[in-house]
Order: sequence, then structure tokens, then C-alpha cells
Amino acid sequence: MAIDQPITSYSAFLKALLSDRERFFEEVVEGVALRSKLRYAVVTITGLAGFFGLVAGAYSGPAQAVSAGVKLPFLFFATFAVCFPAFFVVQVLVGSRLRLLQVAVLVFGALALTCVLLAAFVPITAFFLITGANYYFQHLLNIAIAGVAGLFGMYALHEGLSVVCEKRDVYPRKALTIMRAWALLFAFVGIQLAWTLRPFLGDRNQPFRVLGTYQGNFYAAIIYAVNKLMHGDEQPAASPAPTQAPVTRDGGKARGASLDNEILTIEEVAAYLRLTPQTIYKWAQEKRIPAAKLGKEWRFRKSIVDRWLDEQIMRNQS
Repeated sequence: MAIDQPITSYSAFLKALLSDRERFFEEVVEGVALRSKLRYAVVTITGLAGFFGLVAGAYSGPAQAVSAGVKLPFLFFATFAVCFPAFFVVQVLVGSRLRLLQVAVLVFGALALTCVLLAAFVPITAFFLITGANYYFQHLLNIAIAGVAGLFGMYALHEGLSVVCEKRDVYPRKALTIMRAWALLFAFVGIQLAWTLRPFLGDRNQPFRVLGTYQGNFYAAIIYAVNKLMHGDEQPAASPAPTQAPVTRDGGKARGASLDNEILTIEEVAAYLRLTPQTIYKWAQEKRIPAAKLGKEWRFRKSIVDRWLDEQIMRNQS
């Protein structure tokens, strides 16, 4: 098939991704301007993924915005680097006649389309950011947007390989099944890398940090965020400082699990959490920390405070 107007400009590249993908895929199969297409795809991923990350990270301030704007494009490229070698080798083994550069351009084209969709959702993200949306809503919204964009990108790749299979006879149909499995692998690797590179949204109650050092996993964080959103929580509470052994009334250190049910005073909880008694008193009044009022005094059960502390740590993972 002769191609009268090959895709040789950036505007033509974007137009082809959005409305003429069959032409894009056929040019890739014919080997037309592969390096230009690869370069345009890299520019698109870097610019538009960075733009989305910049807006999403602005929730926690300029430093977090810049950090997210750098980390999101890196996430795409790192996931590609991890997953692409296995994908290409398996394609060759099942009979694909596409060259390395051709397959790379097809995959990068799909990722570029994903980033175009991310950028298209930026006004929605910015709207909820400006109007002061719930932290957990923002968190889940950004994940949902990334998921939808990723699905469209992988669909475009599948569509392109189907065209190649039907019209060019250089790609075996059985390899499409492998491509679907690879798309799932790509998603899982991307999720794990995103979890490693967090935070992206950040926490206004915490100082800026490029990378977090949390336990747990992505799926538990999603469930936690949904639960908090359903309960109407606005944002993570200020995280207490690292813990030390609680101080007992005789000035000694509490030891052993037998003291889990110990009743603590405001001063003892403050020492335990390395905060001021005034802060603990305020939190108790605002019901930000579990406490019971006996007469004019607040009392705290150590085991409940420990569970609350674990919850704060888990909350900051999201």
C-alpha cells in the first residue's frame, strides 16, 4: 500500500494517534520514519505524563508537583524497560516478523496515546484540586484516570497488532493472546513501580519527600482510601513522630505485651508519641485520637492508641 502523506511531523503524529491509528500502524509495518515516530512518542510521554504529574502533585505544594512531574514519565519508561525484552522475544518465538524498532514504536505509540488521555483529564484533576476536593477523592480520582488511560493505550496496541495480523501477514494471530497476557504483566509491573516511587499526591501534613518508606501494598491502600472516603474523612491527620516506649506513672518504661491494656494519661501519651500534652489534649477534644473522658480528665488505652498509630502509618502510605 502506497502512503501519499507519511507521518513526518509531530502534529501529524498526534493526529494519527487520535483519529487515524490504522495509518500509523501500517506505516510502522512498512518501516516509514520509525525513528521520527519513536522520538515523537518519547516527547509525548515525557511532556504529557509530566504535565499530569505536575498538576496531581500540586495538591501538596510546588516541590511535590515537580517531583511527581518527573516521576510519572520515569514510571512509563522504567515499566517499558522491564517488560519489553520479554515481550519482543516471545513475539519472535511465535513467528512475528516485526523488527525490534517496529515493535518498540508500536508500544511507545500506545504509551503516548495513554499520556495524551492523561493530559486530556488534567482540567478535571485541576478543577477538583482548586475546589478543595477530599484528599481521598483526589487520590482515587487520579488512580482511576490513570487506569482508564492505560486501558485505552493497551486497547490501541491490540488494535494495531490486529491490523498488522489481518492486512500484512507479518504478525501471527496466536501472538495476540500473548499480547493480552503481556498487557496484564505491564499493568502489574507499572503498579508495583508506582508503589515504589510513591508518593505522587503527597500529604500536606508531612514534609516533602521524594520517596516513601512504607509497608503494605497498593491494593490495601486503595481499599483504605475508599473506606476513608465513604466515612467522610477529608485528609490524613498529622502523623505522630516515631514512637518510643510509653512512660508509666512511676517514671519507668512500660515493657511487654501485658501492658497493652494500660490506661494512660495525656502526659503519658504525649511522651509515647513525642508530642506535647497540649497537642494530645486538642486531638482528644477534636476526636482525632481515641480517648475517653473521666470527669475532667482524658484517658487513653495503650492497645487502642497503638492501633490508631498503625492506622496513621497506613494512611500516610496512600
